[in-house]
Amino acid sequence: MDKGLQVDSTAEIKAQWDAFANLYEKTADVNLFPVALTLINMINVEEARDIVEVGCGTGKLSQEILRRRRPDARLTSTDISSEMISKTRARLLAAGPVPNLEIREEDNEALVSISDNTTDAYIAALSLHIVSDPEKMLSEAFRILRPGGRAIFSIWGRPENSPIFNIPRQVLAELGIPQKRRDNFHLGSDLEGLRKLLEKQGFTNVIAWYQFAPFREGSPEEFSEFYLQRLLKNFSGEQAAQIEQKSLDKVRQLFSEKHEPLGLECLIVMGSKPSGVAQNN
Repeated sequence: MDKGLQVDSTAEIKAQWDAFANLYEKTADVNLFPVALTLINMINVEEARDIVEVGCGTGKLSQEILRRRRPDARLTSTDISSEMISKTRARLLAAGPVPNLEIREEDNEALVSISDNTTDAYIAALSLHIVSDPEKMLSEAFRILRPGGRAIFSIWGRPENSPIFNIPRQVLAELGIPQKRRDNFHLGSDLEGLRKLLEKQGFTNVIAWYQFAPFREGSPEEFSEFYLQRLLKNFSGEQAAQIEQKSLDKVRQLFSEKHEPLGLECLIVMGSKPSGVAQNN
């Protein structure tokens, strides 16, 4: 983890995702869905009786879980953002009430409505690296799992393999602008470290791997709309203009010289709660 950098509070995280919900639904929701599908494929969601998806966003993955789950399975979908929960409700309840489904606005670090040892499958797509305290989130996941239950997480991977978010990061470094806040890559470069972080909470049979998600945004203008303009709100004047120009130049170079897509590398990790363990360690 990065040391000495400011970490967003829970309230700040909630506000950011409330503001980002509409753009996320338009862009990242589609681009990152293949990685989300990997999570439910690997955890064998079709066999689970009690499923929890935290950080459910707009409900796109929850919708797929509902399609795949066994008839008697229960799904609980949570998110800290009220805007995201509103979108999840609109998506999942569009045709009316759904049996054995609960949708809740809840913090990944404090799943207060979910009891100990009640979950077979815990799914967290791209949220562990965002929360203020990842270890606390892992502890909550372990707490609510039944013995023998499994949890799976995806996070941002290595910055050098994630051009859509790393290009502005490179530009800031080249311009000598210091990083003040912990960014979303703080866990993703250390696969073995993340595996050990799960083992520290009590998880066993922990496996981890990287998976790249190409983004369909195929122009500098789309890149700017999705990510760059949000970053530039933190700067002004000539500095903002420099960041924008240099970032767009690098995107054009990626397309024209390297012939590669914009995208995000994700790190996925999965572990089990040992049989016979009836409470958190």
